[in-house]
Amino acid sequence: FSSVYRGVDINSNQSVAIKKIKISTVKPKMIRYFDNEIEIMKSCCHPNIIRLYDVIRVHQRIYLILEFCEGGDLSRILGRQKHSEDIVRKYMSHIVNGLLYLQSRGIMHRDLKPQNILLNGDGVLKIIDFGFGRLSPEIESLGQDLQVLSECLSASHPKYSDAMEFVLDGYRNGEKNGESIDDVISRYQEIQGRVRYHG
Repeated sequence: FSSVYRGVDINSNQSVAIKKIKISTVKPKMIRYFDNEIEIMKSCCHPNIIRLYDVIRVHQRIYLILEFCEGGDLSRILGRQKHSEDIVRKYMSHIVNGLLYLQSRGIMHRDLKPQNILLNGDGVLKIIDFGFGRLSPEIESLGQDLQVLSECLSASHPKYSDAMEFVLDGYRNGEKNGESIDDVISRYQEIQGRVRYHG
């Protein structure tokens, strides 16, 4: 029901990503997810959040004009080769910065896996895909985003066992916006304790 293409802005000659959504093949519930994604991205402006340039609706199609990220997703990047601790720490700090921004706006991503984090040409990671996102400032919800990321990293990239610690370190040292960072980390750790299988 959706596909992504590379395009060029003819005014700036800048590469963009074009996400085409065929409404005619999508269930009404899924249309709500796309509308939700659009609203969240419209409200965000941060270096580690994918930028939405425009939304074009033509007949039974929606086109999202997005920032282009040629570096691929984090899962592929971490899977290609063994990266140094400094590189992994840098990547995790980008994720933290994006998460802290979302948290400050009361936004829960709800699908924060490595495949939903892209690398642009300048080596900056961008959080993408807000279809399941929602406004949910409760500490439980914010802790769940950390738990999803932790589960995905440990399952798909166990050789980077310190990655989540880098995330938590960055979280603790990050700008104090919105809910208490210590409270969010504490809730994440409680959620980990409730999950039967992790690591």
